[in-house]
Amino acid sequence: MIISDIFKIHTFFIFICLFTLVKSVPTCPLTQNDAEEQQKYIIQFSSASATKNFSTLLNHCNKTIKTIVDFSNIQSDLKHNGIIQDVSFGNFYAYIGYFGSSDVDELIKLNGIINVEKDSLMGIHILKNKDSSYGIQTLKDKNSSSCLSTRQNPNPNLDRIDQEHFPLNGEYMYPSTAGNQVKVYILDTGIKTDHDEFGGRATFGTTICEGCSATDDNGHGTHVAGIVGGQNFGVANQVSLIAVKVCTANGTCSTSDVILGLNYVSTQYSTSYDNKAVINLSLGGPVSNSFNDAVNSITKIGIHVVVSAGNNYHDNACNYSPASALSAITVGATEATSDNATDFTNIGSCVSIFAPGRKILSAGIYNETNILSGTSQAAPHVTGTIALVIANTGNLSPSNMKEFIINLATKNILTDIDSSTPNNFLRVPYTCNN
Repeated sequence: MIISDIFKIHTFFIFICLFTLVKSVPTCPLTQNDAEEQQKYIIQFSSASATKNFSTLLNHCNKTIKTIVDFSNIQSDLKHNGIIQDVSFGNFYAYIGYFGSSDVDELIKLNGIINVEKDSLMGIHILKNKDSSYGIQTLKDKNSSSCLSTRQNPNPNLDRIDQEHFPLNGEYMYPSTAGNQVKVYILDTGIKTDHDEFGGRATFGTTICEGCSATDDNGHGTHVAGIVGGQNFGVANQVSLIAVKVCTANGTCSTSDVILGLNYVSTQYSTSYDNKAVINLSLGGPVSNSFNDAVNSITKIGIHVVVSAGNNYHDNACNYSPASALSAITVGATEATSDNATDFTNIGSCVSIFAPGRKILSAGIYNETNILSGTSQAAPHVTGTIALVIANTGNLSPSNMKEFIINLATKNILTDIDSSTPNNFLRVPYTCNN
């Protein structure tokens, strides 16, 4: 082989290497058309490495990706500062940010992105919101045994969940530990933390929704918290209640904000020494794969999640999120004076269990008390029951807890549900061994 041929071959290989190098240099995958309306999207990835690869690409778009440190500045960062938030936790890998429609068209072509979902609105699950004028009747508990307490003349909803059948017996019997040292996160409209019902056990964790204040200006979250752990109205009246405000004063929430709320809880959980945590989600909206995946991921971390089935008048709960999340405990509502499912509750195979949801008396924000109906009110009965179990006999994995709660339930007494709906009615632990 002559020298000129060797030179030509050498030159050819240099050209190939340079061409490959140029082709491998990442370019911005976004069109960044300033004329397009920017809307909020949830971008979900297949793995942690996929998020890193995407981050590298976005560095060429003058976009900044932040891991959340300060939840108080999230909305401003997203909307006004062009920040993309990394909301990943567990095996849920996702970013939230504002993008144009042509950007989205490009994003869905990228390897490692499994879902690009436009943010959607959802809301709290109540039928009405009007404070009652009832005063709080202070109720006294008495010890029935070394591990059980009895509350005399409780609200009918509490009276109902410690026994199999009507008629009510005028008592609410439950484990004396009463959810002690269990943290319950109420992702809702906030909690009136200084309400007498909470006795200093309620705190405000964070506010996530845009323009929202660190208080409950709707009343729904306070009412839900009262059912979980109010001194007089609560299933487990020694729990710690933490408000995560994801819904506005009018009761609307966005999917992305609730996912941010789940991220907040996972962060708190990962830094906690004693991990006994339950999340209550008395809210919902259209099916969201991202939302359902986020719920399923947070249960894999070890956090129990209880959700309301929805108030769409016997529609299929599987048509909504988070009611359709496989790992959640989804709760339908029953009537106050019978074992009928309410006319408003959703039903179907995605419903795990039922609990009282009609005319539930609990804490209010304008008056001392409030009476509300909805699957929003049914869900916190189950949340409180999980806290009772944890404090009484120890924690379980979320999947085992779901099975335990269903096994503890009273079977086949409910009416006005179809054959696809599990016939389970909530019952709290009623002996020292369960």
